Amino acid sequence: MPKALILTSFVGILGESSTGGVSRFLRNTADALAAIGWETSILAPLGSPNLDGSTLFGVRGNLQPTSSAKTQVDFWPVVRGSGLSNACRQAHQMQDQFDVILNLNHDWLPYYLDGLFRTPFVHVPNLCFSDAATDDLIRERAQASPAHVRFLSTFQRQIFKAGHSGLMPFGLRTSEYELGAGEGGYLAWAGRIAPEKGLETAASWASACGLKLRVAGGVHDPMYWETICREHLETIDYQGYLSDAELRKHFGDATALLQTQAFDEALGVITIEALLCGAPVIAINRGANMELITHGSNGFLVPQNASDNDVAEVIKSVTGLSRSNCRASVAARFSIDAMAAGYQNWFATIG
Repeated sequence: MPKALILTSFVGILGESSTGGVSRFLRNTADALAAIGWETSILAPLGSPNLDGSTLFGVRGNLQPTSSAKTQVDFWPVVRGSGLSNACRQAHQMQDQFDVILNLNHDWLPYYLDGLFRTPFVHVPNLCFSDAATDDLIRERAQASPAHVRFLSTFQRQIFKAGHSGLMPFGLRTSEYELGAGEGGYLAWAGRIAPEKGLETAASWASACGLKLRVAGGVHDPMYWETICREHLETIDYQGYLSDAELRKHFGDATALLQTQAFDEALGVITIEALLCGAPVIAINRGANMELITHGSNGFLVPQNASDNDVAEVIKSVTGLSRSNCRASVAARFSIDAMAAGYQNWFATIG
């Protein structure tokens, strides 16, 4: 049985609010690899829970900063006592036990080191922009060795000018997502509560159309959150950090999901999850949401400079969209089966 070693993200302990998307991607990657007959081991921050069917090695060390919370700069701080550095060292020591090493970190270090490994070292970057040093290395690696990098969307691939690299479908356990009726009478929002996620925009949109905005997610910037609550007290209904099952109900009961990020997302997992639950998505017209949302079919794309009143009129029209069509628009594209096929095709090209 072929064996893969997965170097997961070191921005937080798996399962915590800061790593919700990371944890789902890792779990589903392990499921997809198991479906095509691969055995998986994982290098993760110490204290992370094990995944069924995989062997987890907890690695000591300090966590990396979250690069998506920053604007692009020319350098990125090197963390003293870095857990990611320790994981890369451990991966190098263990490499002969594996057929491939899969890096899920959007960080310069694994891309810098991968040429020093005998075992094929491959990458799935998860952002469009971070620090310039990391982005330059990803671009260089994808252009020099396109078989060793896969991107999550056409938009992300275009950002890195890496047209010869393939795409890796993000897979979800679609059977876990039930079609909701959308009868809760509220708009949904979900994500890390931090300025780059644009929650204030969603609150203004909800206020303009007179609907409650139910917010799910961990508070990562308390001062920002206090301002949001003060300015939109009558609109916000905070749900806290929800479990996966609670989040699915959050989407299924919602009239629609609002996506208001102030940056270009490489994929938009929340968008996919909401659509699987039948919730149309209203999103700012940027990033990979442009590939996920078919305007007027499973949601609406609005200009970045759209007024609150204009968006309010758009929100009123979502009740005319078919919730079953919303689900169908993503169910096959983003299944575990699609992800498994992606990995099987990819790994067959690596020598």
